[in-house]
Amino acid sequence: MLIAVPILSIDAVTVRIRVFLTLLLTLLIYPLVDWPIIDPVSAEGLSEIFNQILIGLVMGFLLQIVSAAVVLGGQRFRIPWVLRWLPWSIQAWVMSL
Repeated sequence: MLIAVPILSIDAVTVRIRVFLTLLLTLLIYPLVDWPIIDPVSAEGLSEIFNQILIGLVMGFLLQIVSAAVVLGGQRFRIPWVLRWLPWSIQAWVMSL
């Protein structure tokens, strides 16, 4: 899950830092959760595995959509500010792209 987080997926964050954060989160969260005892090869266990995979995929997809929207919004507001400093003919050409 930490790889999907945009801030932690950049190259500036090393693998050691990601592994450390993963272990730290695991150690902090594990004692707080009441884990059910489910046989993974039973129908209930397979259903729970499928549900958890589906939840993870949907969360990752939504995170990608939100991240793309933020990037797109930043690009949309950045272009007019940059174009203010360009001559009118170049502004018209860039806006026509």
